[in-house]
Amino acid sequence: MVRIAWISGITLESLDRATWIETCDNLSLNNFSTTLFIRKKKGNRCDAIKETTNMNFKIVEIDYNTKKFIGFLGFPIKAIKYVLKNYANYDVIYFQERMVIFVFFLDLIYHIDRGKVKYVCDTRTIPMITKKGLRKIYKNIWWRMSYYIAGKFCDGITAITEELANFAYPNIEKEIGIWGSGVNLYKFSPQNFKFRMKRPCNNIIKFIYIGAITTERDLESFIKAVSKFPHKAIFNIYGFAENSSYSSELENFIITNEIKNVFIQKPVPHNMVPEILSTHHVGVIPFPNDFIFSVSSPIKLFEYIAMGMIIVAPTGKYLDNYLLNYPLSFRFSQSAGSNLGDVIKKILTTHDIVNKIPYINDAILENISWSSQSTKLITYLDKLLK
Repeated sequence: MVRIAWISGITLESLDRATWIETCDNLSLNNFSTTLFIRKKKGNRCDAIKETTNMNFKIVEIDYNTKKFIGFLGFPIKAIKYVLKNYANYDVIYFQERMVIFVFFLDLIYHIDRGKVKYVCDTRTIPMITKKGLRKIYKNIWWRMSYYIAGKFCDGITAITEELANFAYPNIEKEIGIWGSGVNLYKFSPQNFKFRMKRPCNNIIKFIYIGAITTERDLESFIKAVSKFPHKAIFNIYGFAENSSYSSELENFIITNEIKNVFIQKPVPHNMVPEILSTHHVGVIPFPNDFIFSVSSPIKLFEYIAMGMIIVAPTGKYLDNYLLNYPLSFRFSQSAGSNLGDVIKKILTTHDIVNKIPYINDAILENISWSSQSTKLITYLDKLLK
């Protein structure tokens, strides 16, 4: 049995928790003993390290200081120290790229016997900052250093997409394992919910975005476009604001422009997402034409597909693999002369569209499942450990 210590920066309340929870569960079902290290929920003042067993694997919650800079340093240092002091209990120490600098220095301090444990770095994102300034410079320097150290120092590297692997590690000789985002096909299934098979109330079609609320995702453009159809469409935004000031700006924009059909809802736990999606007709991917999204693998896209929803998404090669053959996808241009309004109008005027649940090939669904993505990770780790 392979023993893995997986250090992640999520909390149990994170909307993207499925990446770690679902994958750890699948690993544990395939002869991997997995321990997931996560942040303790903000506001919990207990200093103790809390261990619980969730599904088929262990979760270790580690308290940290919630102040931004101290918190940024506190969790990874505390988690990595805990793991390295007990490194003999693990065959693989798995961590995100932004933690590799801490691992590198703490490894030197604790004199780890590298013959007995493999360090594997997982890269799933790049700095999501489009505005120029010191914050962007600092983030880019930190990430570039992390990529460099990971390439030289780690035994293995995984990435969410080939595009991200090519960007972060362009000249690396070691093999990089690719495993992307996925979806739980049992939880996200149109057969489990009946709402969308009925006519919309008052002929109003409900749009939904669920995910992070940030400037970079350009929700404002979609809000402007859908606001032109106040009697035919409702747009609900569920998510967490990484920057509270931007969330306030978005709410003020809605109020100032007297937009009556767009609503920013409170964040919801991930286990409620399938039911919430079932009460909407159209899933929205609002992302602009920016490189940071072209290397991504958005979880929400696969959840929309598995639910058989109508999908509004930008044109772009990174989405073509999933949407070119998806019968209910509507794509919009991300250029200055965006046709987003026309795309929304087409959805609203297409007869009986909301009653259609598309036939999706089983092979397509299986390819986007967490089970399939976990198998890719398992194959890579098995090869690395031989």
